[in-house]
Amino acid sequence: MCCTRPEFTSVLDKRPEQGQSDKDQMPFSLRPYGAARAGEMLMSGYPFRVKSVRLGGLALLGALIMSMLASAAFAEAYRLGPGDRVRVQVAGIDNMLHAATVDETGRVRIPYLGTHTAAGLTLDQLNQNIALATAGEQLTVSRDGRERVVVLGERDIFIDIDAYRPVTVLGMVASPGRIAFEPGMRARTAIGMAGGIAFPRAETRFDQMLSQRTRLEELRQTEAWLVADLWRIDSLLSGAETGAPPEEYAEILRARMPQDDLDIIRQRIDYAREKLERDRDDIEARIALTLSRTDFLETAVAQYEISAASEQQRLENLQTLTERGFATANAIDTARLAAFNASSRVLTTQADLAGTERDLQSLRLSRDGLEDELRQRLLEDRLRIRQRLAELRVTQSGLRQALAVSAMMESDAEGASRSYRIVLHRRDGDEEISRDIAPGDALAPGDELEILLIE
Repeated sequence: MCCTRPEFTSVLDKRPEQGQSDKDQMPFSLRPYGAARAGEMLMSGYPFRVKSVRLGGLALLGALIMSMLASAAFAEAYRLGPGDRVRVQVAGIDNMLHAATVDETGRVRIPYLGTHTAAGLTLDQLNQNIALATAGEQLTVSRDGRERVVVLGERDIFIDIDAYRPVTVLGMVASPGRIAFEPGMRARTAIGMAGGIAFPRAETRFDQMLSQRTRLEELRQTEAWLVADLWRIDSLLSGAETGAPPEEYAEILRARMPQDDLDIIRQRIDYAREKLERDRDDIEARIALTLSRTDFLETAVAQYEISAASEQQRLENLQTLTERGFATANAIDTARLAAFNASSRVLTTQADLAGTERDLQSLRLSRDGLEDELRQRLLEDRLRIRQRLAELRVTQSGLRQALAVSAMMESDAEGASRSYRIVLHRRDGDEEISRDIAPGDALAPGDELEILLIE
C-alpha cells in the first residue's frame, strides 16, 4: 500500500470496542467511500473529523480551488469599465500577448484586431464581439524575416482580466493611497491594507496640523498642474485656440499659476501641433518619393519587357537560320545568354516594384493613422489625469476634514472613545454616488473609500 487508510472518529471521540477495527466502527455511510469522498463529506458539514494530514492537504487544496473558482466567476460576471486592463492573446501570431487599457470612452485598442467597445461588457461578450468582428480576416505577420498570412478564426482570440481598476483608500488611515483590487475584497480588507484606522494623537496635533496645511498646499499646486494638463489635452483634441483657458479651468489656473507657467502650457500646445504637422509633412514627403520610385520602376519594367521580347525574337530568328546553315553555334549561345539576361532584369525589377508598392501602402496607413494614434494617446492620458485629479480632490477633502477636526480639538483625554465612518464613492456612468457602508460590505473595482472621524 502506498499510504495508510485515514482514521475516522465521531465528534464524541468514541473509541472502538475490543475486537473491532476502525473500519467496523466507521459510520456505515462512510464505509463505501475512500479518503477523498470522506474529505468531501467533511467539507460539506458531515459531523466527523479526519485524523489525517493528507485530508488536511485535500481540504486546503479544495479551499484554494474554491477561491480560484470564485475569482473566475467574478471575472466572468464583471462588466468592464474605463481603467480596466485586459490581456489579449491571438493564436497563430507567435502566441501574441498584449495588455490593453479601456479608455474613458469605453473603447479598447488592440494591435491587429482594431478598436472595439468594451465598457459595460463582460469578458465573454467582449471576446465574442471581437471574434465575430475579425473572423476571416487575413493578417500578414513576419517571423525570422519571412512573411506569412494568418486567417483569424472565431476561436483564435482569448481575453482575460490583466488588472482591475484599483481601490483608493483615503482619510484617517495610516497609508492612504491606491490598493490593487482583488475579487471578493471588502471594506475592512482595503482599510487593513492601507495600514488600518489612524486617529490623531493629542501630543502631535500641532505638528500634524502644520504638516497637513503644507500637504494641502502641495496638493493645490499639483491640482493646478493637472488642470493645466487637461487644458493642453482638451485643446489638442478639439483644435481650439491657445488663448485663454476655458472657464472650467480658468479660475484654478489664474489663482494658482503665474503667467509664465501659463505661457509654458501654451507653448507646449503649439509645439505638439507643430510636431503633428511635421510628422504629417514627413510622411507625405516619403510617400511622394516612394511614388516617384514606383513610377520609375513601372517604366523600367515596361522597357525591360520590350527588350526581353526583342531578345527572345532575335534568338528564335537565329535558331531558324541555324537550321538552314546560315548561323553558327556561337551566335546562338550569345543570343540565348542575352535573352536570359533580359528576362532576369524583368523579374528583378518586378520584385523591386512589388516591394516599393508595399512600402507605399505602409506609409499611407501610417499617414491615415497618425491623428488616430495621437487622439488615442491623448484620450488615455486624459483618463489617467482625471483619475488622479479625482483621487487628489478626495485627499484634499480628507485633509480639510482632518484640519477642521484638529482645530476644534483643544484637549483630548487619554482613552477617550473615538469612532469613524466609512464613506464609499462609486462612479455610476457619469455620476458619482456616495454613501456610508459597513466594514463587511463588498467593494468593486474603482471604488474610493474615505475614512472620516466622528467626534
